[in-house]
Amino acid sequence: YTREGREADAEQFSSRSQGDRHQFRFIVSPEDADKLNDLKRYTRELMQIMERDLGTRLDWVAVDHHNTGRSHTHIVVRGRDGSGKDLVIAPDYIGRGFRQRASVLATEWLGPRRELEIMRQQGREVQQDRYTGIDRKLASIENDGKIEPPTARDTKDRFERDLHLRRLKYLKEMRLAKKITHTEWQMQPGWQDALRAMGQRGDIIKAIANGLEPGRVPEDVRFIEERGANAPPLLGAMYRQGPSDELRDTRFLLIKDFDGHIW
Repeated sequence: YTREGREADAEQFSSRSQGDRHQFRFIVSPEDADKLNDLKRYTRELMQIMERDLGTRLDWVAVDHHNTGRSHTHIVVRGRDGSGKDLVIAPDYIGRGFRQRASVLATEWLGPRRELEIMRQQGREVQQDRYTGIDRKLASIENDGKIEPPTARDTKDRFERDLHLRRLKYLKEMRLAKKITHTEWQMQPGWQDALRAMGQRGDIIKAIANGLEPGRVPEDVRFIEERGANAPPLLGAMYRQGPSDELRDTRFLLIKDFDGHIW
């Protein structure tokens, strides 16, 4: 869609962009995108803010995606400003300014996040089979493969310590952590990568399920990492492909081997 909200003509946009030296591509992924109700209107307002910041009219198109765990929007901006000159955007604005504008706008739409909401969301992360915000905090205090949650000094510290301990116990069940003393935990080498891989697998399964008829479930999928290093080449036909993590621009490819298994 475009600034006017109508369906974009991709061929016309591509034709207009032929002589551009460059273009800009953004992915906008609000944390509570499902609560915004009208992602298109949110995107148009965000782009109006960008135009005011840059002092020029922008030629852009966007598309909303709802096929991953979080709804998000892809935006492509032509590399020309309103006067036809090369559009220049400061790296700091691309890296931080635009993100801050998007965050402020989402807060205006939804109101500030209450502390109770934040605590509930963090609590839901305890038993997730993916790399979470709690894991990032645990990794920040990891020392030589060991983690010792700090002593709590106030109510907020006690809540965070409880989160850490509950998460460590869950990681123990997943065999990614082991308690070695009363206060210290030994982490399995590669525990962070293992959690990221689990999350990616879950996202791929969701992407495969997207678009299936109601009631249908994805066919059993085997992952290439399960094949040993000395396994023979995988032979088969391409079955499906799609985004595994659009925010990091990675994709998945499904191959159906000659025995009917999907990898």
